[in-house]
Amino acid sequence: MNHDAVEVRLMKRVQNGSYYFSVLVPSKVKPRLFKQGIVEFERRDQAQVVGALAGALAEELCDQYNDKLDPSSCAHSAMDAYVELMAENPSIMFGDELPRATDKFIDAATGVARNR
Repeated sequence: MNHDAVEVRLMKRVQNGSYYFSVLVPSKVKPRLFKQGIVEFERRDQAQVVGALAGALAEELCDQYNDKLDPSSCAHSAMDAYVELMAENPSIMFGDELPRATDKFIDAATGVARNR
């Protein structure tokens, strides 16, 4: 049973066309609060990396705000959202990924998957 609305977005940088994943984990005790992290897009399956990030973000919310999130559930939600997102975007091209210093040149999301 999963009630954690973890959101995984695929983002594209305008300057160089590289991609990254934005992972958002909402707090249950502070409804307008989200923890966010990013994972650079690579040529391999990154479901576990995205899931680990979501779990870590959930743990931070629990530690900082006594949130009632289950980090394992959040990790599974993020992995499911990642798989769904990649299935909806099979033609993503792999490019030369640049360091995060290029984050100021972010384009709008090219895809969003939310595990409900």
